[in-house]
Amino acid sequence: YRRVACKYSPLGCKWEGVAGELAAHEDRCKKAEAPGWKLLKRVVEREAAQRSAHAAALTAAREGQRVVEMLSSRCKNVEFTNVVLHRCSAHEHVAGRPAHCVSATFHALGFRWKLYTLSEHTERRFSAVLQLRESRAPLRTDAFILPGHVMPEGVQLRIGTLARTFDSRHKTSEPVLLAEGGAAE
Repeated sequence: YRRVACKYSPLGCKWEGVAGELAAHEDRCKKAEAPGWKLLKRVVEREAAQRSAHAAALTAAREGQRVVEMLSSRCKNVEFTNVVLHRCSAHEHVAGRPAHCVSATFHALGFRWKLYTLSEHTERRFSAVLQLRESRAPLRTDAFILPGHVMPEGVQLRIGTLARTFDSRHKTSEPVLLAEGGAAE
């Protein structure tokens, strides 16, 4: 009753079953008789998919490494804030663009902040902007935007990192990219 897959599964055979039926299946499996050019095409496709998955994993690892490096290099006041975003009205703009979602004003490091998201459909980009609500003196800030655990199926957001000095004239960060391409839709 042990579950096994066909030995030709790397070539595209989707058969799975009980180990006792494996030999009978493999004797008549159509993937075993596939011509060489089809096999080569399948190998090239799998290699491209593996390269793409490796590149995505490497990007995620580098983003995580950046968070670790920033925390280990100059961490004095650390504060974690859970922020929930909601759709905002059409008239709200940040960084010269219409905002997509916005957080309620939250307190961190003794100041009031807001987090906005920007959805740029024409460029297929999804970004976040951090805004300091009031400041009297320059405030050097390193911030990390970490995706929450409640994400729609298939949505993968990057870890957003920003380093910025906020002051009375510069209260808004530059947009921090969270997703692009198909992930931004």
